[in-house]
Amino acid sequence: MIVIVGDLHLVDESVMPNMPSATIEKIFAKIIKSIEQTKPNRLTLVLNGDIFDTLTSELWLTNEFNGDTAIKVFRGVQKTESAKIFQRKINKLCSMISVEIQYISGNHDLTNEFPQLRKKISDFLGMEVGKNIFFVDEFFDKATSVYATHGDKNDAWKIWKTNFGNQMQIWFTVKALVDIRDKTGNLNFKKIANVGEVLPRKRTEFIKAVLGEKDGNTAKIIIRQTTEQFFASDSTRNAIRAFFNKRPVMAKITEKIVCNKITAGILSRLLLAYYYTIERDFRNAKQKKEINKYLRDKGIQARYIVVGHTHEEEHSKIAGTGIKFVNLGYCQKPGEGLEKYNKIRGNIFVSDESSTKIINIKIPGA
Repeated sequence: MIVIVGDLHLVDESVMPNMPSATIEKIFAKIIKSIEQTKPNRLTLVLNGDIFDTLTSELWLTNEFNGDTAIKVFRGVQKTESAKIFQRKINKLCSMISVEIQYISGNHDLTNEFPQLRKKISDFLGMEVGKNIFFVDEFFDKATSVYATHGDKNDAWKIWKTNFGNQMQIWFTVKALVDIRDKTGNLNFKKIANVGEVLPRKRTEFIKAVLGEKDGNTAKIIIRQTTEQFFASDSTRNAIRAFFNKRPVMAKITEKIVCNKITAGILSRLLLAYYYTIERDFRNAKQKKEINKYLRDKGIQARYIVVGHTHEEEHSKIAGTGIKFVNLGYCQKPGEGLEKYNKIRGNIFVSDESSTKIINIKIPGA
């Protein structure tokens, strides 16, 4: 049996809360029920990226972007109740059935950037790298024709897969949140299940719904200021130098053009204008198109493509093919009122050689 879950975003809770424990309990209850019903000999559990979110931590604001800091963050994640429950549930599965974990690296796991995290994660789960847990970029099972990948490599925002992209995410989803929290004192994390969705992708109305009209406007200003600071920061300068590695003159000229207050202001407004208006449907469509082409080029004949990353759940057929596209979700659905954000919506993908099913999870948030 193959079970695929992703985008749980277990964090150290320094910036945002974890997915509610009740959600994790429900996910594993559904998995265990499927095992009890079908009685397979073995379980392949595909963790489809962004499971242990070592990118979303306040530690990155005061520490170097390196493996030592990543391990510090992961230690913080391990101490949270949600991570402990996840660990216990994995152990429970291993006591019931032979389990192999295929851990696909997402853009928040940092297991490709810092491979030393792989052993830490494996030890935490009671697994052994190369024996019953494997860290991969994609998964394909010929027997069921199921293909899985996180989906960040196929996103409209491919920059996320670069070191520069990691720095951007730290500024946009960590520094901006911390600045809002410190300057307004009104960022109530408990109002929403995944506060990472506030910034910068969601619309102004959502920010105002969480913070109130006055602080919502303040938040917009802080986001723009944070973006401006990023374009004028050492992170941007270092990225320019790396890009023009063998052309120092070009690097210096580009630095002067980009890393000044006027250009940074223009770039921040352009970026946020695009980012506030980008639709998740467009990002899912990009995933479908690129992954389908990749599979054709590789000669991989898949009946199911399972992804995550955009947090927008979707079940659909890819036009002109017999392939079913599944985005697992695990995110609040955008809606008119704040009550919509207090729901976790997502899916578990379960498949064996005789059947495939998609189990929906919808539980009240914290």
